[in-house]
Amino acid sequence: MDIAPRLERLLLILTVAYTLAVLLGASSASQKVRADCEVLRATPRHGTRRRLSALSIGILLLSLSRFASLAERALLQLLRALQQGRSALLIATAPP
Repeated sequence: MDIAPRLERLLLILTVAYTLAVLLGASSASQKVRADCEVLRATPRHGTRRRLSALSIGILLLSLSRFASLAERALLQLLRALQQGRSALLIATAPP
């Protein structure tokens, strides 16, 4: 039994999910999640007081029920942009 094709599909799915989570964490929707969930450092580290990465913010956006409608709208906007051939990076990039 050759497991390579199944493993390949699994890795592709994980890569797509990871990329979408990071893009959502860098979107304008992430600002509400950051304001609600993030505790800033007392002193800056590497030039920022932020503790959470774009991936962490994206995961919080997708997993917390209070952000469900916000996550759905942001994800649909991101997928529409990809469908139209626009760069998802331009849509997802939001200042921290």
